[in-house]
Amino acid sequence: MNAYILSHLGWQAIFYIGGGLPLVVAAVLLVFLPESVQYLAARGTHPDRVRAILRRMGHDIADTGVQSSSWRARS
Repeated sequence: MNAYILSHLGWQAIFYIGGGLPLVVAAVLLVFLPESVQYLAARGTHPDRVRAILRRMGHDIADTGVQSSSWRARS
């Protein structure tokens, strides 16, 4: 792959791809990775999301079972 890039686009393209590809991956991860359950529960603003994540993890909780704790998330 590097040989193809080198012969068609030049050696500078390898540095552009090497720098740009991680930025694209980081942007995709920001969009698709969920917040941690502990962080969501501590904020207390999305109890439905906390319940949905816990159910996917195999924990069956009652609708009133999500409560925020005294733990404070760093912002």
